[in-house]
Amino acid sequence: MIEEHVAAEVEALRRVTDLVERVAGDTRTTRVLRVHAGDLANELGRVRTWRSLENLREAAGKLRAEALSYTQGVLLREHRLDDGAGPAVDALVTHLCAAADVAPDVVIGVNTGSESYTRTLDLVRLPPHCDVWHLPVVAHELGHYVIRELRHAQDKDARPLRELVETIGDDDHAEELVADSYATFTIGPAYPLSCLWLRIDPGTAARAGVTHPSWQRRVHVMVSLLTLMSAEYDTGQYSGAVETMLLPAWKQLTGQDATTPGEGDNPARTILTQLNRHLGHSRYVVGSNVTLAARALKDRTPMPQGVTPAHVLNAAWQARLRGDLDPDFNRRALEAMR
Repeated sequence: MIEEHVAAEVEALRRVTDLVERVAGDTRTTRVLRVHAGDLANELGRVRTWRSLENLREAAGKLRAEALSYTQGVLLREHRLDDGAGPAVDALVTHLCAAADVAPDVVIGVNTGSESYTRTLDLVRLPPHCDVWHLPVVAHELGHYVIRELRHAQDKDARPLRELVETIGDDDHAEELVADSYATFTIGPAYPLSCLWLRIDPGTAARAGVTHPSWQRRVHVMVSLLTLMSAEYDTGQYSGAVETMLLPAWKQLTGQDATTPGEGDNPARTILTQLNRHLGHSRYVVGSNVTLAARALKDRTPMPQGVTPAHVLNAAWQARLRGDLDPDFNRRALEAMR
């Protein structure tokens, strides 16, 4: 009887890979999917016990879920049902990957729950309702990819951000803190603002999970990183955002005047040192570009030269906090990111 179960799993893998290829065509993702599906099918062919089948069935189910998430993302874009978020995400990923000098081999899928990154297909899953104020989380999920892909300038076999994670704690919590810091370092206050206003439940902010630190600790590290960046680069623009936008939002959310380290230490200085060393070109530089982006969005004029997707995200958040929005603002901001 076990042979029948194995055959059903192999057939399910075949069908989902065929579906992805019919929808997306011959892309890098479909080729990677076929390799992984083929490897799983070969392992399934050697199964002799129910316990082994159970483990492989779980792996096959996760791969099918990734494949279907990718397919949904392709279909949403193809039929223009994503309200323009897809091209904006692509522009942000391209911008961040170019600055980090890593290949932009990340694809976007759909998730009905929270955002996530999965390594098998280098898939970033986003809710289908993403607007410009949700998009900063893409930088965090991309951070997980950069942690694995960024190479040392003098030693191409070394992975400096992977080593940084191991230095901090070598666990899921440490990687989440590095991904948070990467997002804050590369797109500025827009990422912690998106977390504070759209993601954090104050009732569970102090509670750590199995794979994620508490939001209390995460926000503290992000706020600390921006404060340290102001001191490092002798500019008040980062710390100014902390004082005028982030801490007021934290107080409104939790009733607390300041953030606290929560359940662990604060690795912000260690992280910033390594980000500066290995990703200096990725740092979010404010200048006057956020003001220029905000003016272009308000006046409905083209974005000036030098404005990046990160500047548009921050301009959108500043407009939201000022209450300076109109019904068409999200569409214009997404278009401006392309």
